[in-house]
Amino acid sequence: AAFLPDLAGSLNNLSNQQANTGDRAGGLASIEEAVQIRRTLADANPAAFLPDLAGSLNNLSNQQANTGDRAEALASIEEAVQIHRTLADANPAAFLPNLATSLNNIAYRMVEADCEDDLDRALSAGSAGLRAGVRAECALVSVRFHRSRGNHSKAAAGLIVAAETADQEDDAAWRGRARRAVRAAVTQAPEATDTDPGVAALPAWATHPLPDEQVALFNRWLAPHAWEGQERFLREEFAHLQSPAVRAALDLACSLYPEVRALAELQSLLDAIEEGGLDPVLERERTGYARVDLVRRWLETPTWTESRNFIHQHPDLADDPAIIEVLQTAGDTPTIQQHLGILVLGQRTSLDDAYDAVVDITAAADLAIAFIEALDAAAIAALWAASPTLSRVPFIAAFVGALMTLWQDTTGTGDSLEVMRRAADEATAAQREVGAARLRRLARKQPERAESYNDLAAVLEAAQGGTDRPNGGA
Repeated sequence: AAFLPDLAGSLNNLSNQQANTGDRAGGLASIEEAVQIRRTLADANPAAFLPDLAGSLNNLSNQQANTGDRAEALASIEEAVQIHRTLADANPAAFLPNLATSLNNIAYRMVEADCEDDLDRALSAGSAGLRAGVRAECALVSVRFHRSRGNHSKAAAGLIVAAETADQEDDAAWRGRARRAVRAAVTQAPEATDTDPGVAALPAWATHPLPDEQVALFNRWLAPHAWEGQERFLREEFAHLQSPAVRAALDLACSLYPEVRALAELQSLLDAIEEGGLDPVLERERTGYARVDLVRRWLETPTWTESRNFIHQHPDLADDPAIIEVLQTAGDTPTIQQHLGILVLGQRTSLDDAYDAVVDITAAADLAIAFIEALDAAAIAALWAASPTLSRVPFIAAFVGALMTLWQDTTGTGDSLEVMRRAADEATAAQREVGAARLRRLARKQPERAESYNDLAAVLEAAQGGTDRPNGGA
């Protein structure tokens, strides 16, 4: 069992060598044995052995065609296409080349089996249901096949289908990859002339030239990793960048490389400069990049003490509302969310109180209770982000969670009762007593929710037993 995969691989290679020396029958027998072994292996472990089975089926189809068994050759390659299609659906980057090879082979098998009329339908079915970028690249198999047989009108029609399909792709990286593949196929096509009506129907990104000197210009924009270099580039090349030829080339580059965000940013900057002037736009961008750099340096401080010192040394972090926008657009990582929580918490109390809550769970618990008394759900949410360990403190976490659940539920107590039952189970007798009294006070403060608060208080009051461990107060 351990060596069956190696045996199948050797049989696959043996089959190729036998066919190369003219032993077609022997080559067919060897590949049939390899397929049998790999089918058994794939039945037991599809993830590991389906790619090998599909490869052997491709080879089997070739050997069957060599011996004149056209019907079986077509059946084998159809099975290979089906497997490669499944694999490409799960991992298109890894298996698209294999699917394209199988589709190319099925085209020749269909011609040999006198099924050429159904060829385009079969090729389309081979990639049906896959993402648009993959379908576009698979459509180029038909283009290359028709071109190889001198049928340039069908090849041109296939290029149009491939281009339209590429434009349907939502993912920028796949859309760019598919468009570049279509463009490469256009430049290789004998039918790709300015007068050909099929090529004239293609989008500009497939046919228009992208001069090397303009590619070099855009690469200069992409090279700097800091705003200073990009600003210098814009000042030096502004007049050149505003020329119609360069703007058209930039539009083309953005279409061919939609995954390169910096190209779209250059396009937006040039539009903004055209409307608002060079100096005002560059000043605005310089300020924006300075904010981003300031946030980056704050996030990179290695300890909370250094983080606290940094924000005191750079008060703009707390005073500039745009800093929060920078963090909100930077991502959703725990680190970013924690720093966002610190800033919002600092606005509700003070930065020092916020940092105390980060490093001292008792301080965090005290703040939570103060925010509960103030009915400040936004501050509690910020505290939760700034001090994530608070969510693991027995009783306090569940007590605060029950109230947050209640405040978010406009229909009544809902799940908050269940959360408060967990709080009651985790609480000491003193915590249950103090917590219930606090809920009764909230009922008096917020009469419209008095019934819900009283129901939660009743949960704590009804609980029996408890523990005596210190969990932070209530």
